[in-house]
Amino acid sequence: MVKYCKCAYYLFPLLNGAHYCNNQEDPDWVPCYYNIWDTVSHREQCINMCQQPCNDSNYKMTISMADWPSAAAEDWIFHVLSYEKDTSLDITVNRDGIMRLNIYFEEFNYRSISESPTTNVVWLLSNLGGQFGFWMGGSVLCIIEFGEIIIDCIWITILKILAWIRDRRQKKRRPQYNDPPPTVAELVEAYSNSGFQHEDSNQVSTPIPGTPPPNYDSLRLKQIDAIDVISSDDE
Repeated sequence: MVKYCKCAYYLFPLLNGAHYCNNQEDPDWVPCYYNIWDTVSHREQCINMCQQPCNDSNYKMTISMADWPSAAAEDWIFHVLSYEKDTSLDITVNRDGIMRLNIYFEEFNYRSISESPTTNVVWLLSNLGGQFGFWMGGSVLCIIEFGEIIIDCIWITILKILAWIRDRRQKKRRPQYNDPPPTVAELVEAYSNSGFQHEDSNQVSTPIPGTPPPNYDSLRLKQIDAIDVISSDDE
């Protein structure tokens, strides 16, 4: 203030060789004061120099207008003060020349001021869970079930992909011909006979009848001698 405005503000101590600002000698001190107050450098300097105190003690002063000492204790108080001030002969002890000062605690209360965040991680998760349960009817179990469904879908997809890859590999390893390999004789016969054709193993054979044939004597096999004997007897 003294450096830029050439005068001191009345709320601050007066430096040596400076004077307080007044409108007669310093008519422009008010705009100068507000310009200094609004500067960034002044704010930084004030923040660095005028930091928040860690401990602060405030004393409240009360004044009593009662006469002290009282009439009953006046002689004793004056006697004690006269005894303590016996070396000072020029001091006259009377009621107007003494004062009583009591310093004591008005209230035995301890107040602690601390700062804490309004919302932390725990409260944030709690509020989100409460809103989710209120508006959507969900809970922690629902979230776990959704997670389980997602994990199951991913796991089933992985299993299907692995099975598809395994089938592709097995198809590549399978032979190109489903027929059994030919023997050496078949190979030689096919080489020497151009009309040779390999029999189809899958050819359907003649089915066996399900019912037995009729029981006729003509279908039975007999010896020739026995047939001749029977014919001679008939003759």
